[in-house]
Amino acid sequence: MPKEKKGADLNVIKKDGQQIKGKLISVKKDSLLLSETEAQNDISIDIKDIGFIKIKRKQKTLTGAGIGLLLGIGLGFAVADRNDLEAGIRDLAVTSVSLSLLGVLMSNVASKETINLRGKSDRGINEFMEKLRKEARVPDFN
Repeated sequence: MPKEKKGADLNVIKKDGQQIKGKLISVKKDSLLLSETEAQNDISIDIKDIGFIKIKRKQKTLTGAGIGLLLGIGLGFAVADRNDLEAGIRDLAVTSVSLSLLGVLMSNVASKETINLRGKSDRGINEFMEKLRKEARVPDFN
């Protein structure tokens, strides 16, 4: 049996400044349905009232660190001093750790996205909502 989707974590900032945090249940024609985190109830938010949407995706720290580590090892071997074993090991360690940390940082940045709906055309908003629908708990809700 397939695992049930949880829905993307959203922070919706309405045009009046009110913030609503919750998990995305569905994207309807003119609204978002969220399971609100603090009040623990479902809330419908009219798309016309939304100023910004912050999406927090699952952070892939280990993937980023792993990719950075592999790149660091490869680059470390390329720049390592082959005539001096100690310096070569140091070069390998420094590049491996540095790129691994860079991979962690990049995975953290990639896990967050802020969308500004103010001033977007109806077509632009609809295109974004279609993308957001894929991250909903119930993507085909009508």
